[in-house]
Amino acid sequence: MMPLKFDEIVELHILNGQVVGYRALKDYNRVAFVAMKNLLCTAVASSMESSYISATGGECRYFVLDENYESLADELSRYHPNLIAVFIDNSKDFEALRATLHSLFSALADREVDSDYLFHLYTFVKVGLEPLQKDERIRNYLADKRLMTYTANFEEGLVELREVIIVPEEIYSEIVEEYPISFRHTRIFNQRLKGRVIKFEVE
Repeated sequence: MMPLKFDEIVELHILNGQVVGYRALKDYNRVAFVAMKNLLCTAVASSMESSYISATGGECRYFVLDENYESLADELSRYHPNLIAVFIDNSKDFEALRATLHSLFSALADREVDSDYLFHLYTFVKVGLEPLQKDERIRNYLADKRLMTYTANFEEGLVELREVIIVPEEIYSEIVEEYPISFRHTRIFNQRLKGRVIKFEVE
């Protein structure tokens, strides 16, 4: 398989977000999308948000994640979402990203915001949730929340919704739902693959 171009990588992230927004968030009626201010985060969060609205008609709001963690946490507390989707990525400075993740959740824990959480796959895989695991106060805050992420299994033509478990000794995830990728996913891959077939969902 030939390497994907940057615009193709971005489009795949957007398409994954659309699948999750359309299929995985149906049990929530008020969702907060919290994303860093950069191209990838904005694009993926916006695609997930629009798909969620299209699928459910539920209420949602987009929040920009910057260094004003306390005021953002105040806004989220007043909004009363039952799901917060978190998008932290698009930088190779992982220590800075982990500090952002910790600062955000420290502020949320202070206010005891009662919400489930969905982590963008890059946030879960690349940035990692260790900053939340290592802080006992944050870990206790999250103990009764449903934590989720999603991954893409393109070999099987699936986007996988995973439940995340954080305990003092480890962080792990389990697949709880699977959704077929879209036809637009396959269009990208068919341009790069030779003699292979990828499963897809007809739009």
